[in-house]
Amino acid sequence: MAFVRPGPIGIDPSPSMDNGTSALINTSSPGINIGPLDSYGHPVNDVKWIEDHWRREEEIKKSFFQVLRDSIINYEVDKRIDSLPINMKNKIRSKKDGVITYVNKRHRALNTIDALVLHSTAGPERKLKRYYDFSVHFVITPSGTIYQLHDESVRCNGSSGFNSRSVAVEFVGHFKQGNGKWNKNNNLRHVPTKQQIESGRSLVKYLKRTLHIKYVLAHAQAANKNCPGPEIWYNVGEWAINNGFSANGTKIAVPGGKSIASIWRDNKWDISNRLLAPNF
Repeated sequence: MAFVRPGPIGIDPSPSMDNGTSALINTSSPGINIGPLDSYGHPVNDVKWIEDHWRREEEIKKSFFQVLRDSIINYEVDKRIDSLPINMKNKIRSKKDGVITYVNKRHRALNTIDALVLHSTAGPERKLKRYYDFSVHFVITPSGTIYQLHDESVRCNGSSGFNSRSVAVEFVGHFKQGNGKWNKNNNLRHVPTKQQIESGRSLVKYLKRTLHIKYVLAHAQAANKNCPGPEIWYNVGEWAINNGFSANGTKIAVPGGKSIASIWRDNKWDISNRLLAPNF
């Protein structure tokens, strides 16, 4: 008599049993081929169940990202559009050869975006509506407030040769150059606040989760200017590289810009000891 052990039907497939019988008794429904099962025990060839399952997954994901965004971002897109004259609602600021114009708003597929470009305004903090004309997606003020001015799908025009592939974020302030001094042609003297840095890092993490971006770039890599400057770069861009982003981004440059200078990557710019919360 065969020894009975726990199993699908409680029979021990002894060595003397032929392979066909052994295969049958080791299925949950002997003699019925229901195909492979997913992790929930549902047949993967059940098309309706699969569609319903992924629809629920997408709804959960969308809801989660909505809550995540609302917890860190002040969504100003709708307010911005409502504040514009009718003939400007589908327009966006553009600058070419020093001349400011307004062009029709263009969109791109989200899966074509692989980078976040860091900027500095090189100017003082303004009232919120003064930022509505910026052709960037996000603005981070000294208080750490993140304002979103355009949907991520909008092709903003503030990042020069990176416009088609990137999301742009402006840090409000006029910050130091690589030599440790401020531009003498600008009488403003700012240093990034700990709140700005923390918010910048939160935004980086959010965009990595929602858009799967893999590069953090500086506007200086596409334009000949100190933008955003080494303090923002080291504490947000370099931090991103140390937390999973591709270091190859530092080598990227398009006509008019240069790859990230080694001085920008120097830890003398590190202000982690001033931050409110630990990195994660």
